[in-house]
Amino acid sequence: MGSRILLTSLLWFVGASMAVVFDGQTHTNSLILVGCCVVVMLLWIPLLWRKPRPSIAARVAAILVLAGSLMLIVWTSCQLSEAREFQERFNTLRQQEEGVAAGAEAE
Repeated sequence: MGSRILLTSLLWFVGASMAVVFDGQTHTNSLILVGCCVVVMLLWIPLLWRKPRPSIAARVAAILVLAGSLMLIVWTSCQLSEAREFQERFNTLRQQEEGVAAGAEAE
């Protein structure tokens, strides 16, 4: 169970880090967070169905991790449409600025 906890912490850290990066790619970063949470859930679900049954503490830990991952997925998924719109506007403005900068260099 120790490696499961370490991998869960690492995946949550990577996903949360991507969610707070201010690079304008909010939709892409949110999808990375969702992907990390799905992998965490896939790590912990088999623990609940394993025979012989794990200890009560292990089952409670698994349920808490699954609930936390599910809450992160739902919270992030609710914002995906707004994140996509923001990312499209951001990328359009960035391309326009690069076009203006390239035009200024050509002169």
